[in-house]
Amino acid sequence: MKLKLSLVAYLLFFASLTFAQHAVTSANWEILNTYSYQMQNNKSVVIYPPALKAIDNKVIELSGYLIPIKVGREHKEFLLSVLPVEQCAFCGSGKYPPMVLVKMMQPVPYSEHIIFVKGKFQLNDLGNTQHEYAMINAVIAPQKK
Repeated sequence: MKLKLSLVAYLLFFASLTFAQHAVTSANWEILNTYSYQMQNNKSVVIYPPALKAIDNKVIELSGYLIPIKVGREHKEFLLSVLPVEQCAFCGSGKYPPMVLVKMMQPVPYSEHIIFVKGKFQLNDLGNTQHEYAMINAVIAPQKK
């Protein structure tokens, strides 16, 4: 019986390693995660705290996982997420992790690995719910060590 329990525990441990991906964290992602929603005139409106407003229209760098919007090998427009696409089903309950709509100057190939991008950050204060923010004129940034 102990052998069976040990074997099950061993298999579960290695199965969890197979599916485990590390969430990307950085100071910029921490700031991006500070938005909230509030009901105004029977509509849900995004609220941006001062830290987010401070980086509006500034060039920033982010690392994350490419989440395709359209099928293809290369992508000029995609979502950048702190979690890989394989974990979207396991995001949990509550607030979704932040994602940024990225508009690249040149298409980039799809990758399951973390990518590094740099571009002009913009808040979406248009009242639509397509995305909370975007990065435009983005380019691949060199990886910092």
